[in-house]
Amino acid sequence: MALKLAVNGSFALRKFNRYLRKNVKDQSTSILRLWTTQCEFVFAQQLRRSQQILTHYAKIWEERALRELLRRVRGQVQRHAKGFLLSSATLLSFDWERERIELESVQEHMDDFQFLERLQQETIYCRKCEKRKLIDSRVDGVTYCCCPKNVTEMLSVERNAYTAWEPYIEQPRMITWRQEVKPGLYAYKVYVEYPDVTAEDFLHVQIDVEYRKKWDNTAVNLEIVDEDTSKGSNSHVIYWEALWPKLFANRDYVYNRRYFIDRQRRVILIVNKSIEHPKCPAKPHTQRVHEYWSYMVIKPTTSFNKPGVSFVLTYFDNPGLSIPKYITTWVAKKQMPDFLNQLHQATLNYAKAKKQNETRIIEFWDKHKDPGFEYPPDTLLGYSVEDFSEAQKEEESSLQKVYAKTMDSKVLVDGPPLATMSKRELHREQTVDATKSTKMNATRQNGFGHAAPKMETLSSSQAVFDREDKFGAHNYHPLPVALARGDGVYVWDVEGKRYYDFLSAYSAVNQGHCHPKIVKALTDQAQVLTLTSRAFYSNVLGEYEEFVTRLFGYDKVLPMNTGVEGGETACKLARKWGYKVKNIPENKAKIVFAEGNFWGRTLAAVSSSNDPSSYGGFGPFMPGFELVPYNNTEALEKALQDPNVCAFMVEPIQGEAGVMVPDDGYLSKVRELCSKYNVLFIADEVQTGLARTGRMLAVDHEHVRPDILILGKALSGGVYPVSAVLADDPVMLCIQPGEHGSTYGGNPLGCKVAIAALQVLVDEKLAENAERMGQLLRSSLRELPTNVVSIVRGKGLLNAIVINPNFDAWEVCLRLKENGLIAKPTHGDIIRFAPPLTINEEQLKDCLNIIKTTIMSFVSNK
Repeated sequence: MALKLAVNGSFALRKFNRYLRKNVKDQSTSILRLWTTQCEFVFAQQLRRSQQILTHYAKIWEERALRELLRRVRGQVQRHAKGFLLSSATLLSFDWERERIELESVQEHMDDFQFLERLQQETIYCRKCEKRKLIDSRVDGVTYCCCPKNVTEMLSVERNAYTAWEPYIEQPRMITWRQEVKPGLYAYKVYVEYPDVTAEDFLHVQIDVEYRKKWDNTAVNLEIVDEDTSKGSNSHVIYWEALWPKLFANRDYVYNRRYFIDRQRRVILIVNKSIEHPKCPAKPHTQRVHEYWSYMVIKPTTSFNKPGVSFVLTYFDNPGLSIPKYITTWVAKKQMPDFLNQLHQATLNYAKAKKQNETRIIEFWDKHKDPGFEYPPDTLLGYSVEDFSEAQKEEESSLQKVYAKTMDSKVLVDGPPLATMSKRELHREQTVDATKSTKMNATRQNGFGHAAPKMETLSSSQAVFDREDKFGAHNYHPLPVALARGDGVYVWDVEGKRYYDFLSAYSAVNQGHCHPKIVKALTDQAQVLTLTSRAFYSNVLGEYEEFVTRLFGYDKVLPMNTGVEGGETACKLARKWGYKVKNIPENKAKIVFAEGNFWGRTLAAVSSSNDPSSYGGFGPFMPGFELVPYNNTEALEKALQDPNVCAFMVEPIQGEAGVMVPDDGYLSKVRELCSKYNVLFIADEVQTGLARTGRMLAVDHEHVRPDILILGKALSGGVYPVSAVLADDPVMLCIQPGEHGSTYGGNPLGCKVAIAALQVLVDEKLAENAERMGQLLRSSLRELPTNVVSIVRGKGLLNAIVINPNFDAWEVCLRLKENGLIAKPTHGDIIRFAPPLTINEEQLKDCLNIIKTTIMSFVSNK
């Protein structure tokens, strides 16, 4: 028996000796990872583990074999002592050049929100009824699919990058998907919305380790152990010990964290990846997680410092040991949502504390500031009262110098305090008597001795029709209804009858008629300053320019008044760019348009039209405009091959043509071709933009970014004419002073109105509402008799039905009006349905009943 053990032991020793010779350097590296500044601790740990190993092997081999093993191990260590020393020198430092998370490696995650939109469509919406599928539990305010299960399964798509993610958990404002990465191990993707916190605060609460210790009750230990000192890196190595259920060991992580801020895309990306670091040896009472990564993409609703954020968190955590399924389910369904709720509450608390600190600063400032010296309050934010007090102690000087020292060379405003309202109130008091004595009446004379006409308010629709017909140009053919008032989704005629508005002034009143916030912005600004022209600066234009460029992610905006002015501006910009940048020969630049386009009725606009009712009798036309079929990328590519083409201008959905929706992928191909042939992509979003189609911009459905973006209509919520052209510096700066402009473009009144109108779109989540209501509208319209309604098409709340030629679309609209809903036909047989985006489900169902009753009346009469 002893002989047999000796033979077996000798064989094992020879095998182990070969293994040592081959792998000793790798083994030395692994051992020396434990050589840190905490040498005493490491030595104690190693000694304890060595005892365990010796005890274990002593039970297997006889004493003689064990002595031989130790002798050989010792010989191998001595033989490779030099390698040990070199390895230790390497391990005592951390290589940031190798471990740094570079933007290029995580660039794709900047587009996680675009991925998410497609993911939602592919995985949580029924392809038949376009309603939400039930994931695990119902959430209030969501309309779920009721299709039979087998129908839904039949409509499922093949497995792809989107369907590989399985919808897993749904909670209020939170949806979680999962994807199996390894057998039994899942990566998770979480989408969350928080309307009451800012992106700046949300980022700060996560990267401030000291603050996180106060609110994260899962963090037993949390500290920054290393920092990348290269400029703008924002990289740290963090040690985190997390608390787990009592039956399982606590887990700890060593990970590299870096965050990126992309102001052009208006996103923040936080990346975490597990690494090894010499300052963080493994601990006996914790389970080290060696495989962990997460990507959080934060997107502000409007701007980084305004409330409203949504984020996509994608993460994977391999604990390195077998864990029961109920524990992993608990982590996904309980621990992660609880952690995110803690994070949310911590952000609210941080914002509250910051606000209190700002109040203290202002009070301190008002108490100590020198007379006649005013400082912009927003430049004081981020500093504490102690900062100012400390600066005062260091330098005996006026508070101006203290402020300048604390602000560190920021520009100050020197001079008297800004004028208060009392001056305007005084002016009103002085003029009130004069105003009473000079009220306009019917007999007032103008400068040429002609009496001003006496106006009367008409109380009958027919009288309104007759007066317009007598005194107005006959350039429109309106539906016979005389409107006198509007509120939200409703309008009233002069007789007081109420209607649902299903045209929304061609999508100009997306926010609803007379939205109180927009009207207030108009009236407030109208009492202060209405117009300066662009001969001078105004204190409102820059505010608007910053707001709109940050919201849509462009460098510059050129403000105009109407949609067609925006189109003209885009054409001028494109031609100027073509000559200055693309080097097109003088007067040879061409712009390509899609057939069926409509962007106004100026000479330039009708020069690009193929509709005889637009261009007939108005020639000669603008040269340099060419047409290609809409939704035809082969014809487009052929046209763009001409080196003199500087731009392609297109509506993402052709509205006036009858809500013509292109094939999926058309806009992506347009973007690809324009980039390929160095041609500017101009998106005319005057009608389709600003939440109308279920996204803030219609191009967002395909995640493309045009070179020039044209906005209008709902940019003012129907309260005031405002349009805008957005582009980046290489395009916008081709225009020089004196080459383009407008007296009213960028006026203070329009700027304030536009800010309010955009804020309403964001705050009230009108794009999301348009998406939900649009799905309900189309699914119900498709149930109408096909012998009357032959086609239903649209996106969001920009929709159209095509009336069978056996019926008259104009007559359908007249009967809809009689039943309490107004809409307008276009191109003979098409009726647009585009209600204000504020419409709710109850109102929409009422409208659908009106539409159904109207259509069925034609069926019964046929």
